[in-house]
Amino acid sequence: MSNEKTDSIIDIDDLKSLWRTFVKNWYIIISCLIVAYISAYFYTYKLTDIYAASTQILLKSNDAYDSQSIIQSGVQPLGYKDYSESYNAMRVIKSYDLVKQTVDKLDLDVSYYIKGHLRTKELYDHIPFNVKFSAVNPLLYEQFIEFKILNISKYSLNYKLGENEITKEGYFNKSLITKDFSINISKTSAIQAITENQIKEVDYQIQFHNRSNIVRKYQQSINIEIPEYSGIVQVTVEDIIPKRAITFLDTLGKVYIDITLNSKLDINSRTLTYIEKQLEELTQMMTSIEDRLQNYKQAESILDLSKEEENYFEQLVTNQAELNKLDLMEASFNSIEIYIVEDKDPELVPPTIFLPANDQSFAKNVSDLYILQMQRNKAKLSGTK
Repeated sequence: MSNEKTDSIIDIDDLKSLWRTFVKNWYIIISCLIVAYISAYFYTYKLTDIYAASTQILLKSNDAYDSQSIIQSGVQPLGYKDYSESYNAMRVIKSYDLVKQTVDKLDLDVSYYIKGHLRTKELYDHIPFNVKFSAVNPLLYEQFIEFKILNISKYSLNYKLGENEITKEGYFNKSLITKDFSINISKTSAIQAITENQIKEVDYQIQFHNRSNIVRKYQQSINIEIPEYSGIVQVTVEDIIPKRAITFLDTLGKVYIDITLNSKLDINSRTLTYIEKQLEELTQMMTSIEDRLQNYKQAESILDLSKEEENYFEQLVTNQAELNKLDLMEASFNSIEIYIVEDKDPELVPPTIFLPANDQSFAKNVSDLYILQMQRNKAKLSGTK
């Protein structure tokens, strides 16, 4: 009789052998699982959480398609101008100068930590003290310095320089000047909510940062996206403290808007200055040309027709007025001549209204004639009676 062969990889005997091994060593397997779980728990507990905050900056209010006029559409592809503007904005936002101006407006030169048994946690707000420094030994940058509040008015600092461990004590709101740093640590309103015993139990750490390192850190953490066919850029920044990321983005947006506005104002001012300069040069040029033309006319005895025409017209008006006056005087003389020669009506007064005022002799003769005429008329009346 032949034995039956099976094609399965694992048979029942293998399973039974595995079960016997597990039963004999179950405590080792369970211990390994517990150790692995605890190790994973502590690893994830100590792992730093990274948060991301984002904001959008509007580059222009109109739609992207409106930027392509009929003329532009034949020259450049759709969306090219908007993408170019967005790309330029992206480069400006991630530039060292813009990020530095943002960092300068924020208090990021010093980091604060609470040292725990298993984990050290960084703080951003509700800190019972505030550190300001004016000078720091470069070797202390990025180094954790132990900070301990001794009492309500005194603190201590502990740090290492090489193999030397140094401890310094100082007072709040008073400058502490050493060969390694010059700092001033002041109390904040958050210290009032902590009792003196609680203050002594907490172990703090501070960390000084180089301003250039902070700027480069945020430059690397900034991520910018350009949504398709839109006039906006989306800026995202990563940080272990969400509130600090939000504050940084808000400040970054304000700084970018201020720089953009100042840039436009500067361009407008430069353009206006250029136009005014060009107008001034054109005015000087026109004045020079007019002077040269006038000098040329005088040198070549060329008449100014417009000016000569004006002078001739004024002379014509004057002559015409003089002619009218002479015509009136002639008419007056003719009337006097008729009065004297014909003597048709001796009672009429001689016409003297148009006599020349500057001819006194002629006026006196006419007046004498009038007197004689009156005497004659009077004599005639007396003789008749």
